[in-house]
Amino acid sequence: MADIAHAGDGNLHPLIITTPGDEAARARAQLAFEDILDDAIALGGTVTGEHGVGLLKIRGMNKELGSAVWPCITR
Repeated sequence: MADIAHAGDGNLHPLIITTPGDEAARARAQLAFEDILDDAIALGGTVTGEHGVGLLKIRGMNKELGSAVWPCITR
């Protein structure tokens, strides 16, 4: 795992790389990523950062902002 960041302002970009085709590793990586998002929210941070929300962050965005925002998201 790497964390590409400008951490001085709390903006982290976790990068978890797995072997292509290793679905068990991919699932563990996804859980680790979800834990990072949960920790960010618990510490008063945001999952959106400067780059917005991609497919990997939709659950975290919904947790952070609530279901009122969810209908605006197509996935």
